[in-house]
Amino acid sequence: MITNYIGIDIAARSFVSARPTPAASYQVQQWDYQTPQQIAHFVDSLNPQTDHCVLEATGNYHLRLTYALLEAGISVSVVNPLSVKRYGQMLASITKTDQRDAVLLARYGQQQQPATYRQPDQHLQYLRQRRMVLNQLQQQRQALANQQHALSVHPQPDAFSQQILDQQQLYVEQAIADLQAQISQLVADHYQQSRQLLASIPGFGAVSTAVFLEALSSFEGWQQRGSSKAFVKYIGLAPTLHQSGRSVRGGSHINRSGVPWLRQKLWLPACTLAMRLKTDTVFQRLYIRLRQAGKSFKEAIIAVMHKWIRVALAVLQSGKPFDSRLNLPTEENLVSNL
Repeated sequence: MITNYIGIDIAARSFVSARPTPAASYQVQQWDYQTPQQIAHFVDSLNPQTDHCVLEATGNYHLRLTYALLEAGISVSVVNPLSVKRYGQMLASITKTDQRDAVLLARYGQQQQPATYRQPDQHLQYLRQRRMVLNQLQQQRQALANQQHALSVHPQPDAFSQQILDQQQLYVEQAIADLQAQISQLVADHYQQSRQLLASIPGFGAVSTAVFLEALSSFEGWQQRGSSKAFVKYIGLAPTLHQSGRSVRGGSHINRSGVPWLRQKLWLPACTLAMRLKTDTVFQRLYIRLRQAGKSFKEAIIAVMHKWIRVALAVLQSGKPFDSRLNLPTEENLVSNL
């Protein structure tokens, strides 16, 4: 039975742990974790039967310690830093140090009892790393294009500088193509059924399928019916309201939390889905109806993306390919069956 929630504040080269004591205080200790022996020293101090570690998601810094704890049979929770920050504000905490953060994580775990972290499979970890590198290369490609344009308008351009930029651009273009091919191959080899189901939905290509499956794997309970609203909120597409009494009437907008890189990757496919596909789809009809009702371009595209995501989740949950007739209004569905 878990009785001790141990808060861990991770840094680049060390971490601070806060362990509750019988005197209703916390034993705070700093540990190095640069080598497997140093990590094992901390792991050996824990009891798998009673101890549960709570730490924040901090890029890749927390992964080595998290995996070592899981291999030793220690329960671990990797929590959203924003949730812990809001919890600290609720407690009126005004001091921020590594030691205080570790104690705050321990108190958060004891009170909130967050879900246990599940280690993703190896193929998903590769997919995530390739997506991150692809994002960086695409940003570099745009930066190189900007530099090339800046040199092209210079009255006395340097030929050698232009040659270096051209070489770098060719290398980055080839690396992007290779990464995209590897991502597509990985999804085809290890997520064949999900890929085929998503391919039945208009707008889903190789990249959009890969990023959607990556985000979905991080959301617990997506297989359950009725989880679509929670998933849309998780990725940051749920509408929010800010109203109070008669004086506060804030506008509605998406919550912008969760998975911003997924929204970024799905924006262009959603635009294509709404406006540029030659075939008529329920998503195009939704876009046209909202635009005719006076909604802005951005509002209509977000609504299309919202519906598109929920349809994709429903298709994966049912295990059946997309059927556009199920999304038509009743009268149109009757006509299509005549």
